Amino acid sequence: MILLLIGTIIVQNGDTLFFGEEGSFNDTLILHANADDDTGVVRVIEKAKVSPDGGSYLIYSTTCRKSDPESLLSSKITFYDAEKKKLFEEEGKGEKNVSFELSDSYDSLFIVASWDHFNSNPSFDVIKDGARTQIVKEGDWRNIVSYKISPNRRYLLFHTRNPYHDKLWDYIYFYDLDTGSHWDYIFPACLSCKRSRIDLGLDENGRSTVIHKQEHRVFSPEGILEDIYLKLQ
Repeated sequence: MILLLIGTIIVQNGDTLFFGEEGSFNDTLILHANADDDTGVVRVIEKAKVSPDGGSYLIYSTTCRKSDPESLLSSKITFYDAEKKKLFEEEGKGEKNVSFELSDSYDSLFIVASWDHFNSNPSFDVIKDGARTQIVKEGDWRNIVSYKISPNRRYLLFHTRNPYHDKLWDYIYFYDLDTGSHWDYIFPACLSCKRSRIDLGLDENGRSTVIHKQEHRVFSPEGILEDIYLKLQ
């Protein structure tokens, strides 16, 4: 990327972004972590994420009433390059809010996600090489708990949840950005009923590892369960 060739990078420290060359930063941007607007009635909150290569960043901005901080009035996410040039912007619409937790910037790949006021019914889009692809549309999954992107930015692996027999069950969902192929896998036990944690692993060949406690499940890029083993610590 040109951003790396000219040596401009971004480093984040708390609510401050630093711009310049590594070890010699010449510009800063301080976020409005918790500020009031001119009316004194509305509170503005900004958060940021920086891409792994330090070549792009996003700023997430929300407004809410000071009297009711849990009720969002608006949500917006804006992506920038290291020269502070705006790349694109997305705003929450209707009952949907832009999700800071799920949205992210990965070098030249950008993720824009939205969900409802209960952090449910998400949509999940990927923008890569100027093309936008919807990976998850509203109604596909009740929740996206977490996700992993492969080191070569080709594959995505999600831990999701959907209702099944009147309970929320845990699923694994895989997506290949190059081919559009995808698969999902439902866990044989209702892990979310027990509030158990699932950890995800994904390599550049599309091989997935799903870890629950000491149990490891290994899947091929086609979704074939290749191995199950216990790894004792």
